[in-house]
Amino acid sequence: MINLRISLLVITAATMLMLAMKQSVSAFGPALTRRTFFASPTILTLIASPVTLQSFASPKSVEHALTNPATTVLDARQVDEILEYGFLKTDRQWVNAACTLQECPLLEVAAGSLILNKKAPVVVYCSSGKRAAKAKQVLESKGYTTVLNAGPLSGLDYLDYSLVK
Repeated sequence: MINLRISLLVITAATMLMLAMKQSVSAFGPALTRRTFFASPTILTLIASPVTLQSFASPKSVEHALTNPATTVLDARQVDEILEYGFLKTDRQWVNAACTLQECPLLEVAAGSLILNKKAPVVVYCSSGKRAAKAKQVLESKGYTTVLNAGPLSGLDYLDYSLVK
C-alpha cells in the first residue's frame, strides 16, 4: 500500500513536471517499471494560455465602451452556437469572427476590413471567454488599442441589451 502511494506520488509529480516543461517525462511506476508520459497538444494549449476571470474586462468598462457609437461588438463563437444560443442585440456594429483557442483565421486575414477604426473600442465575447481572449490577442497584435474581453455571453446579463435568437 505504501509503495502504491509513493508510486502514485511519483507519477503525479512527474506529470506536473511534464506539463510545466511541455515535454515527455519518465518516471518509475508500480513495481519499479519505467513509465514515459507525453502531454497531448490540447492539454498543452490549455495550460500555455490559461484564461482567468481577471482577464475579463470589468462590467463598468464594457458598459462604458458600449456608450461609444464607434464601438464594435465582436462575437468569437461559431455560427451554430449563435443559432442555438442567440447573440447580443446592440445598436453598435456587430461582427462575427469565429475563433478557436489556437487561432482566429478571419481576424488574422481580414481584421482591417471587419473593424475599420483601430482606436475605437472593440468588445469581444464568446461562450466562456477563452476564444474572446484569443481574438483580443490577435486584434492587439494588429494594432487595435482598446479591445475588451467581456467574457461569456451568459455573463453579460448586466447589460441593458437583449439576446436575439
